Amino acid sequence: AELDAAPPARADGGVADFRGKNNQIYSVLSAPDFAFNMRTQDTSFMLPKPRMVDGSFFTQAFWTVRTSAKEMYHIFMQAAQPGYIVYSRDMKVVNNRSGQMWHGYAKDDLNLLMKQSTLYLRCAGWETNVTRKPIYNKISGPSNWRFDMTIRPLDDTGITKNGRSEYKKAAPHGLVGQS
Repeated sequence: AELDAAPPARADGGVADFRGKNNQIYSVLSAPDFAFNMRTQDTSFMLPKPRMVDGSFFTQAFWTVRTSAKEMYHIFMQAAQPGYIVYSRDMKVVNNRSGQMWHGYAKDDLNLLMKQSTLYLRCAGWETNVTRKPIYNKISGPSNWRFDMTIRPLDDTGITKNGRSEYKKAAPHGLVGQS
């Protein structure tokens, strides 16, 4: 996260900041039928103050979900390029929307909607929103783009299909899930 922005909120209302190791994948949320992981990459950039920051950004996002029909899908998104790719359980491409900014995909209770630079993904009682944003004043690093993300459980929202509320069956885990 940028230092001049508000730190990300935790599920319990607290705040936290996270510095990932270069090129590592972290579990952000792990719950029944829903896994959300992100890769961090080191980046140096200048703040307007001016101050140089040696930090890290999320640059890739990975989901593995199991739908209400027990079908498994893997979804991949990278900050350097708009769009996403949906793979079947055996890693065959089901839907390739790389480079596209306005589209959607739905199967059972898996719903993907790409609106401009944000991917909204809903499945198994969870929603993740991942937004591509430029890295301003970048000095070094592999990408000119980064991800910001939000997560929310869909219980009691009227959005879940078939009343699916998986997160009450087992406590979520991961960087955000454990909070």
